[in-house]
Amino acid sequence: MTPPVSEVVASLRQRAPKRSAPGRSWHGLVVVGSHVGLTSRQLAALQERARSGDADLGEFRDIELDVERLLDADSRESYLAEKSAEVRAALADAHVILATSRTLIKTDSKDESLAIARSVSDAVVAVVREARAARAAWVVAKGGITSHEVAANGLGIRRATVAGQSYPGQISMFTATNAPADVLGVPYVVFPGNVGGPDALADVVARIITAQAAAPAAQENRS
Repeated sequence: MTPPVSEVVASLRQRAPKRSAPGRSWHGLVVVGSHVGLTSRQLAALQERARSGDADLGEFRDIELDVERLLDADSRESYLAEKSAEVRAALADAHVILATSRTLIKTDSKDESLAIARSVSDAVVAVVREARAARAAWVVAKGGITSHEVAANGLGIRRATVAGQSYPGQISMFTATNAPADVLGVPYVVFPGNVGGPDALADVVARIITAQAAAPAAQENRS
C-alpha cells in the first residue's frame, strides 16, 4: 500500500543528510519539458487551477521558455540568463512553473530534430542549474528525459533514496543523498510524460504543497 504523501515528505525530511544547508525557500519548482499531448493538457490544468485561486496550490508564477528563442544562437545565452534570473526572483514570492513553449519544432531530418530536442533540454537544465541559488523547497519534473536531465545535470544529484510513490502509477518521489548541499533533502518527484489523467500534475503538486506545509521540519523552521 502506498503511504500518504505527507508521510513520504516527512520521511524524506527526517532522513535528509544533516549537512543540508538552512535558509530554504517555502516555494517549489515545477519543470515541464515533455511535449506529448497528455503533458500539455496536464500543464494547462495546473495553470488553470492556480489561476483560479485553488487553495491547495497557492500562488504560482508561469515562466515560459520560448523554444524559438532558445534556438537563436545570437540571443540564446542572454535569454537564458534573463529567464534564470526571473525564476530565482519568482521563487522568493511564489511557486514557479517553468515550461517550454508547447509548439514542437522539428525537421524532416531525424538528426536535426534530435539536435533541436537536445538543445532545448540543455536550456531547461541550464535554467534549473542557475535557479538552484533560490533553494526551492521541492521540485517536480514532468517528462521522462526531463526528469533525468534536471536531476543529474540541473540539480547535480548523483545518488538518491526513493521514498515511495507521490501519486498512483509510476510517479515516484526521492531525495538526494549525494548532491550539492543546497539540493540535499529536497523532495524530488519524477513524473513521466504519458502518465496519469488530465488533473494528475495539479493533484501531485497540490499534495506535495500540503504535505510540505505539514511536515515536522516545516513546523520547526517556522518557530
